[in-house]
Amino acid sequence: MERFWRTEVSKARTVGALRVGGGGVSVAEDAVAIAQPVKQRVPFFDNAKAGLISLVVFNHLFSLEVAKVQPGRSFYLMVLLFHMPAFIFVTGMLSRPYEFTQKGAHSLGKVLWRYLAFNTISLAWGYLLLDGPAFGLNQILFHPAFALWFLLAMAWWQLALALFAVGKGTKAALVSIAIAVLISAASGYFIKGGQWLTINRVFTFLPFYVAGYRVKQMGWAMPRNRWTRVVAVLVFVLAFTALYSGVLVTGSEVLLGRAPYKGLHLVGAPAGVIRLELLAIAGLLIAAFLQLVPRSKSLLSTLGVASLSIYVWHALFVQTIKFYDYREMLTGTLPAVLLTTTALVLVFGLGPIPRLADLIAGAPFRKKAS
Repeated sequence: MERFWRTEVSKARTVGALRVGGGGVSVAEDAVAIAQPVKQRVPFFDNAKAGLISLVVFNHLFSLEVAKVQPGRSFYLMVLLFHMPAFIFVTGMLSRPYEFTQKGAHSLGKVLWRYLAFNTISLAWGYLLLDGPAFGLNQILFHPAFALWFLLAMAWWQLALALFAVGKGTKAALVSIAIAVLISAASGYFIKGGQWLTINRVFTFLPFYVAGYRVKQMGWAMPRNRWTRVVAVLVFVLAFTALYSGVLVTGSEVLLGRAPYKGLHLVGAPAGVIRLELLAIAGLLIAAFLQLVPRSKSLLSTLGVASLSIYVWHALFVQTIKFYDYREMLTGTLPAVLLTTTALVLVFGLGPIPRLADLIAGAPFRKKAS
């Protein structure tokens, strides 16, 4: 059987795809971003990001109308179970721990700038065009708008990795992942910050970032062949069936990870145990999804490079159609959702628009031509 993880990670190390532009800048900065020029990229990672960002767009649109009733509701929850955890896992694979040096501060500064720039744009868009509230420095710094929490969370995870990357070998890797899982499960009892600095989500999804980094570091192997792909499809079928039949009972607020347990009104098992179960299921779905990601270069690879552009601009689009009540026309049926998703991914992922996101993301750090 093909040694999947080892092969892909070895390729990434060999061609320098874990660094941007060969200059030693952490790819944590570029996990959802337009990349700066690189010598060579590994298509698998870009394909994975393209698939996941497409699911992000799809689920945001799907949730507006179709997901309100079954079977759409169960499909929406199944995607919600794994699409952001998988994105975070891939981000962790392409990350390095924060270095307490000038280079490390510069790297972290780029991550934070992306959050601040696009959060300001989103808040201004809402205020000027969507009858949103006036905003100030407090909102820009501490309250991510809509889907932009991920851009801020990346900075927290990069800092945290300085601790979770301590130690080498299998034992250290497993211990760091286990600690991250326990922190995630316990955080719902103690963290009550709501969406302030997206702190709840930082702790909720921390295990996936740490696991992604450790998988890359250790070069852990996963079989990949025709039969494993069949099993991967069956995993998704079983997950959907469990949600649709009521065997697996959960809700969107539980899966979004943005609220403490007290506000979720969980019943049955203790809340921490429920989160542990959901983390395990998400891990299984991530493995299944990655089995289905193609490894060859294609249009998906190009879209994956432009994932930051798709991410930030589609968020503005979703907020706009909600305000102007175009939901029924653009997202009222499954074909409409699929058509709108495809259009958004292609428009925001190809042509000049990704370049605009790139210019904004790198504006303060671009070297002036001499």
